[in-house]
Amino acid sequence: MTRTERQELCVDNWVKNKCKGTIVAAMGFGKTRLGLMSLKRFIDKNPNKLAIVVVPSDPIRTQWNKDLLEWGLYNSVQVKTMDDVSQHEYTCSLIVIDECHKAVAKTLVKMFDNVKYKLILCLTATLDRLDGRDAIIREKAPVVDTVSLEECVKNKWLSDYKEYQVLLDVDDIEEYRKLNKEFYEHFSYFDHQFDIAMACAADWRSRTAFTKKKIQLMESEESELFKQINRETIIHAAGFSRTLHARKKFIQHHPKKIEVAEYILEHRLDKKCVTFSSTIEMAESIKYGLAYSGKDTVKKGRTTLKEFMDQDCGVLNTVMKLNEGFNCPDIAVSIVLGLNSSSTVAKQRLGRVVRKKGDKIAEVFNLVIAGTVEQQWFLNSHKDVPYTTITEDGLHKLLEGDEVTPIIGKQTKM
Repeated sequence: MTRTERQELCVDNWVKNKCKGTIVAAMGFGKTRLGLMSLKRFIDKNPNKLAIVVVPSDPIRTQWNKDLLEWGLYNSVQVKTMDDVSQHEYTCSLIVIDECHKAVAKTLVKMFDNVKYKLILCLTATLDRLDGRDAIIREKAPVVDTVSLEECVKNKWLSDYKEYQVLLDVDDIEEYRKLNKEFYEHFSYFDHQFDIAMACAADWRSRTAFTKKKIQLMESEESELFKQINRETIIHAAGFSRTLHARKKFIQHHPKKIEVAEYILEHRLDKKCVTFSSTIEMAESIKYGLAYSGKDTVKKGRTTLKEFMDQDCGVLNTVMKLNEGFNCPDIAVSIVLGLNSSSTVAKQRLGRVVRKKGDKIAEVFNLVIAGTVEQQWFLNSHKDVPYTTITEDGLHKLLEGDEVTPIIGKQTKM
């Protein structure tokens, strides 16, 4: 089956469910094209009806408008951002929600009340949410088809790729170990219950409730015992918060990551590359390429993306804005300097480089500081994704074209 035939099957399954449903398809499979095929089928049969496409950001809205123009659907379909439809009311016959897993966030979910629609198509690569709010989507638009990453790779609908965990040794690791030791001293006070520790760090009422539970008495808040234990709770809550953020800053802002990222880019200057940092300052510190972030104006952001896409090679440095929806099949290299434990984010970023382009073999480099909690973050985010673990020496050999011996660990072949 060709990719087009598989896409048509997805649309058929949506139609069979009375044009109400969600299609979950791996990044790079062509969810936008699925939406366009569905819209064309609907508009061809209902030329006087209006459809609305809802997208998470302005760059994706621009891309959708361009595609609608090419498909001859521009006059029958309006494209709105999620922020827009969560604040204003609209009426249409068909609503198509791109990256629908974002639409049920508490700040955006009002869109389902604001938009009066009869038919609905939801598109996503990652429907599941840690907070369980994907149940809202499943109720309004049940899953009618799923196209997995394995199916896409097997049928060569995506480019081949290699993903690496690059373990970095840093000279100041003792600084992290000291922070980590102090962090766990405070964390143990809350019985290693992360949610409770976070709540106590943020809210005095949570600290009061925790203190009362700790002394197992409904002591008056005026009693000496309560005051003593509550002071301890305040100290440990503040220490927990301080060391939690200090560890994260050490990991995500370490200059070694900039150094290694630039080293990789120096060996891949003939390709289109994208980097993902933890902060805008980190992204702007990379000496190669253009920075693209949320602090840019809409006009500047569009100009930056256009300049990057018009180049034969180059680097685009970002934080989160390119995680989803950005379609540039020329990208062949991704460097992740700021990762977290979210498998959703990891898969979205992988989607930036695996889009089909000739015989391209894409590369993804995840820079992980050895001996820190970042290694666990990486494991959590890559449970279902194949990768190879290498050291800095292994990275050097890889970039020089030599044979690399991976570190023994999770070695999964797709």
